[in-house]
Amino acid sequence: MPGACASRFAVFAECPHCGGALAAEHAHYRCGSCGWRDSCCD
Repeated sequence: MPGACASRFAVFAECPHCGGALAAEHAHYRCGSCGWRDSCCD
């Protein structure tokens, strides 16, 4: 489905826990505010 995920942050445009900004970290993204990390391998 083209265009289904337009965000460069994959599924989340912001942290789902606190709304903070996400920053790329290796193959994942980490929230600069609370430290939450999206992970496919945890």
